[in-house]
Formats: sequence, structure tokens, C-alpha cells
Amino acid sequence: MVTLRDTIRGLYGSMQVILRVAEDSYLYVGAGEFELQVPRERVSSARTISDLRTLSNQVRIEYSDFIRMGGRIAIPGSTLKGVVRSRLEMLLKDSCFIRGRGPLRELPQKGTHGWRHARIWKESVMKERKRTCDLSGRGVVAKVAICPVCDLLGTAGLVSRVYFGNFYMAKGNTERIELEYEEKIVAVTPKSEFTGEIALQGITIEELGLILIGLRVLEKKPILVGKHKYKKVRDSQGRELWFGRVFASVEEITLSDLSLQYIKEQNLGLKDYRRIKGDDLEKLMSTAVKRALQSYKFEFDVDVESLTVKFDEVERVEQLSKEG
Repeated sequence: MVTLRDTIRGLYGSMQVILRVAEDSYLYVGAGEFELQVPRERVSSARTISDLRTLSNQVRIEYSDFIRMGGRIAIPGSTLKGVVRSRLEMLLKDSCFIRGRGPLRELPQKGTHGWRHARIWKESVMKERKRTCDLSGRGVVAKVAICPVCDLLGTAGLVSRVYFGNFYMAKGNTERIELEYEEKIVAVTPKSEFTGEIALQGITIEELGLILIGLRVLEKKPILVGKHKYKKVRDSQGRELWFGRVFASVEEITLSDLSLQYIKEQNLGLKDYRRIKGDDLEKLMSTAVKRALQSYKFEFDVDVESLTVKFDEVERVEQLSKEG
């Protein structure tokens, strides 16, 4: 059932998050902008339409830039939200697929669109799921059925209760890389770090657990972000590179006074709910993930004691790479 947005209940505040690119991986989130190289002398001498037409044949597309916001290298909040949403949709049995077209009857042939994604998540994409949640024109009423992911992260006609801010590079560098098939990109180098914030508005402790599961925070394993995340890519120097492997960690959770009643009801035992760090933070996150694993139905086996879902898409990606 839909969680009403006009009532005050749950956790209100924010999570301070660090995203760190793995030491064996680059990261590329494209801006859709390219550098163009044009012979300078030709530009200055162009006088007629004919000259310009001739000039257009000499324009070369160079490097595609990493996305920037306010001139700073950044991972858009929408990108991270998409990663978390996609993981939760695949992991939870009771979730719809917001962009779903029904279950696959068979796996796509190798080399066709989406074949790697289908093989990585085959247990989920080949199962019948609920129809895509859509509250357009219906109004938000508690009795409307909705899947847990859409109730938390929103859908058509329903606003999200979690807001992913943009993540800006705080440490690291970029590198110009020329990949196979003449693709040229500006990528973020291994071990680079991004910092940002995720805002929470009226979420339960179990839903906090879902966010942490989506980010793989307690697993301490990477999520997959950006382009080329499903395969090794060869560059012009003959190197075979991994892309998109990013570790997420939570540095601090801050909660507002609106959370106080819920904290007492749930007996969370926080010493200082306004700034949760250190042991209190680890305890809160462990409690959240444990309750999530106990409360929701997962497509894969779970281990409540070790606080993990027994599925690793990175392992699947590596296995596909070995198979060729």
C-alpha cells in the first residue's frame, strides 16, 4: 500500500556518502558533449558557404567528456538513483520493473542488445512480475497497491521519499583514453572519490536498509555505474580495462527532530540522532539491513547473520568475460 506523503512518520534527514572508484577500474559517465578538432587555418580563411561545406568534411570528433556540473566532474544524482533502483528491482520479488515489458521467454543471443544484462540478472528478468506501478491521475491514496521500490523511490504520479544529490569529485584525476572502435573518452581514474548527499523524507528503518542494500554498503562490494560496466574494454595501448566499479560508504547520517517519535517507537537506541557516526552508525545500518532482509522477499537467497543477499553481479560480469 502507498505510504502517504502528507503524514509525519519515519526517518527524516540525510546520509553523507562517499563513492570510491575501485583500484582496478576506470569510470565514465558521459556528458553527451564532444571535442571537435578543426584546422585553424581553414576556419580563418573560410569566406563562403562553399568554404564552410568543405570545412565540415575536415571536422574530427575527438574526446567525449565526463559529465560536469558547474565546471566540476560529477556523477548526477539521477545516475546513482537509477543504479540503486535497478538493483532493488532485480533483487526484490515483489517489485515491478519500472521500464519492464514482461518477462523474457528466452535469453537473447550473444551480441544482441541487452544480452549481457539478461545473463547477469537471468533469475529476475525471466520471472513474471507485477505490472509497472502507475498512479497518474489517481491521486495518492493509501489503499492503492504499489510495489516497495516505487513506494520508496517514486513512480508516475508519486513523488520519491529519497532524494539523491549530485556527487562531485573530491579526490582523483581524469585520463584521456582511446578505446577500440575509435571511441575516445575522458574517464575518471582508479581510486578517485566523489562525495554527496542522499536526503531521506519519512522512510522506515527497513527502507533505510533497502537503500544500503542497493548501494552494497555493508557488503563492501562495488556497484556498477556508467558506461562499459558489463565488459572489459581494450584501449589503443592494448590494455584491457574494467569500467564502472564503484564502492559506496556512508560517513554520517543526520536526522531531524521530525524523526524523534519514530526513533523511540523503534527503540533504535541512538545516543545522538542529530549526527550518527562511528559505532552508532554501524549499529544503525546493521539493524536497518537486517530488518530489510527479514521484511522483504528476495529473488536470491539471503544470509541474515552476515547481512548479505547471496548475489554478486560483478562476479557474473567476470564470468561472462571469461566465457567470451
